[in-house]
Formats: sequence, C-alpha cells, structure tokens
Amino acid sequence: MYIGTVHTLQIYHALYFLNMKVNLIPPFMMCLAGIHIDESPKFLAKDLSHENHSVCFEEDDFCIPLQFHNTVSYIPTRIPSTHELHDCASHEITPNTLDWNTHDPVFANEENSITDHKGGIINNKRRNISTTSQ
Repeated sequence: MYIGTVHTLQIYHALYFLNMKVNLIPPFMMCLAGIHIDESPKFLAKDLSHENHSVCFEEDDFCIPLQFHNTVSYIPTRIPSTHELHDCASHEITPNTLDWNTHDPVFANEENSITDHKGGIINNKRRNISTTSQ
C-alpha cells in the first residue's frame, strides 16, 4: 500500500556510473543485508499477501512494493533532498562491511553443504552466514 512516506535507502559498495539513470542491485546482496525479497507478482501468488512482489525490512516492519516495467521488477527511486537525508527513515539495503569480496567462495560452499546434486535439502542445519569468509 502506498502511503506517500519518503524513506532513504543506503547502498554500500555501489558502483557509480554518471550516465546511468537506474540503480541495479543484485537481490543476493539485499538478502545478505537481512532483507526479505518476494519477487512473485501478486497476480501469480498462491497465498496472496502484501509481501508478494515486495522488498520487506522485517526489523522495521516496512515493505516497499515492487513495480513492473514490462517483465522487470523494480523499486522507483530518486536522489533524496538534504532534508530527506537527515529527517526521513533510512534503511540499509546492502551489507555494511569494509571487506566485501565478490569472489568469496563461502556462499557457494554454504549452499553446497545443504543441497544435493538435484537441489534437494540434505542438511537442514542452522546457518550463520557473514558477508566474508573467516
């Protein structure tokens, strides 16, 4: 539900391209920041809820509904004003870490440790993933 409230989104380890008019963020990065992403369109949902086709910040009890551009889901964004940067609610949408390594094998290792060659679950252990390997 759109309520007209401005929220700022903090992105760490972003690449800035002067001529690019959109922000591209891998959902994987957002999941590492503890954000729940439901990419299923509401009109295809088996159990319809406000969380379908949304990015949800469970700690803040806040969801951003995704919109469509043809078949591509997106969050409409813009550059915030100075007032908005200082006075509006803010949410981190990527991990805030100094040593992010896109080549770290820990993610693949964790996935492989709980799945078989068909993608089935073989070890339902509690996982504790950090954004870098130890």
